[in-house]
Amino acid sequence: ETKNISCGEGGALVVNSSKFYSRAEIIREKGTNRSSFIRGDVDKYTWVDKGSSYILSDILSSVLLNQLEASNKIQFRRKEIWKGYNKNLRDWCDKNNIAQPTIPPYCKQSYHMYYLLLPNKKLRNFFLNYLSNLSIKATSHYQPLHSSPFIQKITSITKDKCPITTDISQRIVRLPLFYNMSNSQHSKVISDIVRFRC
Repeated sequence: ETKNISCGEGGALVVNSSKFYSRAEIIREKGTNRSSFIRGDVDKYTWVDKGSSYILSDILSSVLLNQLEASNKIQFRRKEIWKGYNKNLRDWCDKNNIAQPTIPPYCKQSYHMYYLLLPNKKLRNFFLNYLSNLSIKATSHYQPLHSSPFIQKITSITKDKCPITTDISQRIVRLPLFYNMSNSQHSKVISDIVRFRC
C-alpha cells in the first residue's frame, strides 16, 4: 500500500561501465552463466560465481507491467491525496505547531508519503493512539538506522551522534496514502485529524 509502484519483489540494476555487465548477469542468474548458455555462447551452463535469485517471476512481471502502464494515473491520484492532506491540514498544523512536508522549488515530488512532525514524542504517541482507535492506520515510519540492533553491534555510533535523526524519528507520523484510497476515506482521515486537540 505504501509503494507508488510495486511488484512484490525485484528491481533494476544499473551499471555505469560495460566491464560490470558480464558479472552482473552472472550474479542475477544465481551465480551461473545461464544467460550465456541461452545465447548459445556455451554448450552448458554451470555455477561460476556468487549470485542469488534476482530474476522477477512472470506473474510479478505482469503485475509490474500493468502498474507501469497505469503509472501516470497512479501518480496523479497519489498527488491528489498528498495535496489534499497538505491543503486541508494546513490551518490545524499551524495552530498546533505541527510541521508539514516542505518541497524545495528545485525538487520534483514523488508523492510517496505524507508525514507530519509533531512537537514531541509524547504527543506523537498520543496522536497515533488516537488515530488507531478510529481505525486509521498511521505509523511512526522507520527507526533510525544508527539505532538499529545490527548497527549498534558493528559500530560505535550512538543516538547522541545523530541528534536530528533521533529527534525526527520520535516525532514523525506517516499518514495513510495509497492509490485506491477513496475520497470518503481521505476525507474521514482529514476530519478525524482536525478534531484532535493537542
